[in-house]
Amino acid sequence: MKKLSELLEKRWFANLVALSGAVAVYLLLLHFSSVTGWLKSVWKFLNPIVIGLILAYLIDPIVVFIEKRIFGKMKRDGLRRTLAVLLGTFFTLCVIGFLSFLIIPSIVATVREIVGRSDELIGQAHVLLERINSSELGISLSWDDVTGIIEQRFGEFFNLLTGNLNSIVSRLTDVGSITINVLIGIILAMYFLLGKKRLLGGVEKLRRALLPPDKYEEHTDFWRRSNDILIRYIGCNLLDALIIGAANAILMLIFKMPYVVFISVIMTITNLLPTFGPIIGAGIGALFLLIQNPILALIFLIFTVVLQFADAYLIKPKLFSTNLGIPAVWTLIGTILGGKMFGIPGVFLAIPVVAILTIIYKEHFLPWLASRHSDKIEIIH
Repeated sequence: MKKLSELLEKRWFANLVALSGAVAVYLLLLHFSSVTGWLKSVWKFLNPIVIGLILAYLIDPIVVFIEKRIFGKMKRDGLRRTLAVLLGTFFTLCVIGFLSFLIIPSIVATVREIVGRSDELIGQAHVLLERINSSELGISLSWDDVTGIIEQRFGEFFNLLTGNLNSIVSRLTDVGSITINVLIGIILAMYFLLGKKRLLGGVEKLRRALLPPDKYEEHTDFWRRSNDILIRYIGCNLLDALIIGAANAILMLIFKMPYVVFISVIMTITNLLPTFGPIIGAGIGALFLLIQNPILALIFLIFTVVLQFADAYLIKPKLFSTNLGIPAVWTLIGTILGGKMFGIPGVFLAIPVVAILTIIYKEHFLPWLASRHSDKIEIIH
């Protein structure tokens, strides 16, 4: 490291590094499609491993809790760890299965009900058209005009569907591939959890070999803080979403609204996504209630707004207890970029990732720049 810093002080070497970087960027831009294609193929190959690591990271706190609280008195370490991993994985799969059991039958029942009430909905649409035509708004619509618009839109949708049939089939194939990757990821996650001590031990030896003692302590502290941020954010976010979902279900039962389970589960899931999630959930819930009763949809939107204000100013500050220190604009930018690059997981993890990058910027990058600046001043003097 010292030799490298000494070389960087020499102008010819710094210019060489800058020129090499410029050539590398030019080649990257020139062959951008080839590079992105290569990255996608690499990502496709590594996808099950990445899924396994993520699942292992998420399940590990449950496994640690079970290992200490339930099997803590067991003397055989290997057996205790194996039972904890099996029970923790089984518990996680049961939770996912329970949520699927709640939401899928509810979606099917909702669709059946809407289809069964199609004649009633058409009658309500006739009445609404009559009211619009008889009002003083100066709007005149006939049922033929409405059905013509609907037929036109359905025709456009059908043409779009047939024109993109290959893409749709490819997407369905991707869904099957994702399912297989998730199943492989679950198996790999169990292996990662079973070999956690050995894997972490290997990483520990590598860090000690590569880093000097002071850098090792600094590096350890950084990873500990990053892990605390991720665990605290994920745990508190899950608890917050469950509280909002339960509160939503209670209010819907009080106002005797339909689709309680379905809409409450949707609100719970969408509340996990920062910034835009609650808006999406409120829109979906209001849309289904609008078909049933517009007044109920309006009441739902009102108490959803109240719930979100309570969540933003009362529940989340209590759960998270300390501010992550991220400016609102960076939260928004991180959420958008995370969604564009990695989809829903990117949106979900945008805030903790931005918080970790903020730590790197403030505590490592800025001090490094300051030290570089002071070194140059000393050289000039």
